[in-house]
Parts: sequence; C-alpha cells; structure tokens
Amino acid sequence: MSKFDEYQSAETAKHILRSMVANARDGFWNGARPPLGYKVVIAERRGDKDKKVLAVDETEAPIVRKIFSLYLEGDGASGPMGIKKIVSWLNGRNYLYRGKPFHVSNVDVVLRRSTYMGTHYFNQSDSRTGERRPREDWVAMTVPAIIDEGTFRSVQATLAKRNPRQTPSRVVTGPTLLTGDRSLRLR
Repeated sequence: MSKFDEYQSAETAKHILRSMVANARDGFWNGARPPLGYKVVIAERRGDKDKKVLAVDETEAPIVRKIFSLYLEGDGASGPMGIKKIVSWLNGRNYLYRGKPFHVSNVDVVLRRSTYMGTHYFNQSDSRTGERRPREDWVAMTVPAIIDEGTFRSVQATLAKRNPRQTPSRVVTGPTLLTGDRSLRLR
C-alpha cells in the first residue's frame, strides 16, 4: 500500500507542476508571495477559479526604485553604495521590508531579480530539492516593469564586477604582512 501511495503522490505532483507551468505560460501568477513592489490582482475568472496576475504596488515600488538608484548612483552625499550600506541607509530612514527591517539578503534579491525589468521566471528551481532547473525548463512571464532594462543590466554588470569570487578583495593591497595573493606566499 505504501508503494502505491508513493506512486500516486509522485503522479499528483507531476500533474500539479504541469498545470502550474501551463498557468505561468498563460501569464498568470501561481500563488506564491509576490516580490517586493508587486501585488496580486484578479485578472479573470475561469469557472470557479480566479486567475491572478502581478501588478505594480505603488506603495512599495518607490522603495525598489530607490534601491536600484542607491546602488548605481548613491544618495547624493556619496557615490554608488554597496548592498550593506544600502541596508543601513534604508533602516536608518525607517524603510521596512513588509513590516520588518531590511536585511542584506532582501536587497540582494531585489537587485538580482529580473522581475523588476518586466520578465519573471517560473520553475527556476525544484521545490523539493532546491536545485536549479535547466534554463530551458524556466517559464518566462511578462509582468509590468518597475525599472527599465538598461538600469537592470547596469546593476547586473556592477554586481558581477564587484563579486568577490571574481575580483580580489581589498586585503590584496593591504599593508598587513602576509596578506594578499596566496599564490605568491606558496612559492
């Protein structure tokens, strides 16, 4: 009996995923909490089911625009800000992320999410394992953009340039003895 139950559960999961992918291909939201700056609105009714889409939430969207602006240009008193400095700036001015103070992960997700330029991807990862799915399995949904594509691309390029895995950290040029490039120390 348990083997049959396991099989039936796997089949149900397969059917649910198939219907959710079809729903996303039609441009409808599948029910998760919307990203910061968006709200879910009912677009149409099919039978007894409401079909929902993402719409810009005008109370949260200015915060998203501000995060992108701070990352690229700063607040006018300084140059472009890093993620930690943006978090300090937002929390210092009592901005809230859905009722709570901002964290580094909140700002990082906002800066990396393509939804803000008008393309949301459904089915990026396996819900059970958390593993990333192949790019061809993703379903692109068109949503209202909060920022323009050029701004999003600029932020992505800057994030890649500042990535500590790609760019050596400042300690490389630090004055402390025996810091810096490990390959030089191992010779």
